[in-house]
Amino acid sequence: MSSQKKLSIADFLPEVPQEYINFVSQAHELLTKNGYKSKVQLRRHGLSAQYNSPNQKGFNALQFIVRGNELLIYLYNIFFYDFNGFLENLPQAVIKDYDGYRNCTDTCDPVCEEGKRNYYAINGKQYRKCACGRRLFTVDEEIASGVLSVLQKVT
Repeated sequence: MSSQKKLSIADFLPEVPQEYINFVSQAHELLTKNGYKSKVQLRRHGLSAQYNSPNQKGFNALQFIVRGNELLIYLYNIFFYDFNGFLENLPQAVIKDYDGYRNCTDTCDPVCEEGKRNYYAINGKQYRKCACGRRLFTVDEEIASGVLSVLQKVT
């Protein structure tokens, strides 16, 4: 595959494990419908598809990666900010993981504009996590269903 060619989701989908192609396709459709810019890139491990927040310029919200026969997803903290109020359907494993993630100090990255982009709530609990942070999860049916549920609520 030439590195000169601009890659698209059509290039990424054949790399996705069969059981998650519909999930990635639906997520792509919902994200782009809501103004997220997609970018498919060739990385050293293979292709990745990332989505930049339309509300927070310069911030990724979500990224898919295929490694071997697994689909991985990075959920950036901006994803939680962008979808604040719609996060209750995320799997408990994702929410619990974010409980343990470090709190924002307002000084970790100047692009965060002194912590203005890092507040969100899940099931009434307030979170304040670094806007630049991200967490990596192996996609399973529960994570796929939870992410799609969040994305569908805002369309």
